[in-house]
Amino acid sequence: MFRKLALIVSIGSLAALSASLQTNAAVITYTATGNLQHTGGGADTLGLDGASFEFKAFFTDTDTYIERFGLPSILSTGDSLTISGASVVGTDGTYNEIAGIVFYPTFPGQFFGGPTEGVFAEWSVGGDILRLIYLVNPVGGVSIGDTIDIADFSVNESSVSNVFLLLSTSAEYQITNFATTVVTSNSAVPEPTSLSLLGIGAIGMAVGAVRRRRLRPS
Repeated sequence: MFRKLALIVSIGSLAALSASLQTNAAVITYTATGNLQHTGGGADTLGLDGASFEFKAFFTDTDTYIERFGLPSILSTGDSLTISGASVVGTDGTYNEIAGIVFYPTFPGQFFGGPTEGVFAEWSVGGDILRLIYLVNPVGGVSIGDTIDIADFSVNESSVSNVFLLLSTSAEYQITNFATTVVTSNSAVPEPTSLSLLGIGAIGMAVGAVRRRRLRPS
């Protein structure tokens, strides 16, 4: 009887697990790539001139915009800035924004620093601070309370003269070979309840097996 009950629980938990995987939110991944060109300001002490970069920001597609500075905004669930091909040793690598990325679809630049820091997004790179000034142009038609959508992300490079700024020397960098992609992918993570049911079923079947071995004639 116990074995049958455990089997029923296991089957039920597998069905619940399958359902939970199908209903979970998806992840929106925004990616911008290009090369950095030193266009003015101070010295390029990190050797970023000619280096390539890849910027990624991640969002959950069920999140809604909240008000910040009077604008619709959403805090990313993660980000990364990868630099490769720099002429100074120690500059290449993958970095995370100091306080997270906040996305403002209707404001020039779209991507800015997290709630606990200043306005601009900044990464600690090679013992210095690399600041993102403006990445892309804004879009319209997004309001506070709306759910985030891939159409909210701009693909047009900002027309501002300097896109990145190196704080220690005020070196300015523009982007060449600029490209963007926005994709949505499922992020299926089992719910705790489904995992618990599956575990109970497995334990029940194991206990049943032990009992059968004890009752078997020697």
